[in-house]
Amino acid sequence: MLGRVSIILSLFFVQCGGLNLPGLSAPPFLEFQFSNRFSLPAFQDTPQVPHVLAAFQNAVPPAIAAFQNVVSTVPPAMADLGNKIEGGFTKAKDRVCSAAFATSLPVSEFFSKAHERGRVGLTDLRARIPELFGQRINHGKGGPVTLVGSHPDDTLPGYSEDSRLKNGPLTKDVEGVNVELTGSILNAFAMTGWEQFASKSGVTVWRRDSSDIKLGSFPDEVGPPRSEDKKAGKFLCVRAAGTIDAPVDDVYRLFLTNEYVYRYNNICQECLDLGWLDRATKLTWSSSKRMGPIHSRDFVTRCHYRKLRDGSVVMATMSEQLPCEEQRRSGRSASYCRMDVTIGGYLLRPSADGKQTEFNMISLANPGGVLDSPVGAKLSNWVCATGPVNFVNSIRQILQEEGEAAAASGRQLAMA
Repeated sequence: MLGRVSIILSLFFVQCGGLNLPGLSAPPFLEFQFSNRFSLPAFQDTPQVPHVLAAFQNAVPPAIAAFQNVVSTVPPAMADLGNKIEGGFTKAKDRVCSAAFATSLPVSEFFSKAHERGRVGLTDLRARIPELFGQRINHGKGGPVTLVGSHPDDTLPGYSEDSRLKNGPLTKDVEGVNVELTGSILNAFAMTGWEQFASKSGVTVWRRDSSDIKLGSFPDEVGPPRSEDKKAGKFLCVRAAGTIDAPVDDVYRLFLTNEYVYRYNNICQECLDLGWLDRATKLTWSSSKRMGPIHSRDFVTRCHYRKLRDGSVVMATMSEQLPCEEQRRSGRSASYCRMDVTIGGYLLRPSADGKQTEFNMISLANPGGVLDSPVGAKLSNWVCATGPVNFVNSIRQILQEEGEAAAASGRQLAMA
């Protein structure tokens, strides 16, 4: 025990660091390292009680400050946790300082008693931390959505180290790019000034000029090609929302593989996974069917899956600049026109009782080719108005059919 002599604080950090904190990344203070570490041999001859207590008092304020900086950005339910931790530290310190340690007390006995008394002083705090961190933040329908406490979903099926890209520009700062992309999408969802221009089957569609959509400042060769079209607002940014009578996990499951894509997206012709950037981010090559004189479009997208603190899920996508000539040569179309997805994604939010999903989607894309023109832009924008309604209805239909099939199977088993 005496090989680590961070005494009271070591207990706190070890206990906090070992907690299972669902949906919450460890705050910086949990990884706080002391610069004034002590080794037992330094105290073998002379007890250094004042030095240890001084180190304790000097180390606590930065840790508390770092934590309070984190919790200052989260909802009020967590805002007082910094004060509770500070109170716990104070109680522990007071208990240690109030102990009548004699200067002749052996070092080993001093550390033993300090550790024991400090542990007693933090008992109440330890009991509260799992409860506080385990609570979900209830944003409420239409409330704010935050990346604070979010984490990548690293449980996706299909990942393997062999399929992960090992080099190239896309492999640099993968998590940083993913966070910026996801933040851009959440910010776009939260913007005011959207114009409603379609509503059908419980699905509402809004649009806005894309010139004020804030995009990420990604590294060179990462993300869609830089274009002035977005600045000019040439293509509209479209978002839609509708309620699905199924829990978030049931809806989310349909997007984890390519198994259902042709059922909920009737214009999708091909969808192939190219590889992975990390356990929560993959690259896909997809193409759309030819529609009359409009040639098939193909696009390469980064697809990032992320879970939020309130139980919501975000799937964030944008184009990546990979040629995919092999996929094009072996594809179903004789030729393809490259389409760029500036930003796109889905936000799945649970209802208060967890039985329904608020399904949100957003898209800003340049379809390229003849559609990259004033007339083509109007056609593309019209498709965006009708596509979300069909998309959400298809999701509903899949879940309904699977529910009915499961119920029928259950009845058959009951009768057997």
